[in-house]
Amino acid sequence: MSRVSVRYAKAFVEALSEKKRLSDADAFLGFCDVVTANRGLRLLLSNYAISPRIKSNVINGLAQRLALPELVVRFLSVLVKARRIDLLAELRGAVVDQMNLVLNIKPVQVTTASAPSREELDAISNSMEAHLGCKVQVHTQIDASILGGVVAQVGSIVYDGSVRGRLARLREELVKE
Repeated sequence: MSRVSVRYAKAFVEALSEKKRLSDADAFLGFCDVVTANRGLRLLLSNYAISPRIKSNVINGLAQRLALPELVVRFLSVLVKARRIDLLAELRGAVVDQMNLVLNIKPVQVTTASAPSREELDAISNSMEAHLGCKVQVHTQIDASILGGVVAQVGSIVYDGSVRGRLARLREELVKE
């Protein structure tokens, strides 16, 4: 993620926070998803040969259809005028990161051997929240190679409670002796 994207995202989230409109970030993320899903729109917005005026007209038309809040439309307008609208995909991630900072939410990547039930996810989430002292946003992935248990990653820290991890630690203990 570029410094430019982080700078724009931080300014946008600060503006939302000052106006007490943090929920408007969801509208921005939705707009980003619409652009990502539409190849033609994505190509139009990232093409430097197309004038900012045309891009602004397209964005204003979409903003009306999507009923985007004024602050989101103004932010998109700033991006077009600064010729930064091509960073939209990167900005989406940066805005999510900034929102997580403001709301004190830590993303947690949870890997399990099979799809966890809702109760298991709630237990993992509650455990991680108690351990970290903040809210968590759990993202799951399935990897049968861990055999069982859970591997949770928060930033660069990995909590390995998998069967594969336990077997590896047991092997290390046996080799030491």
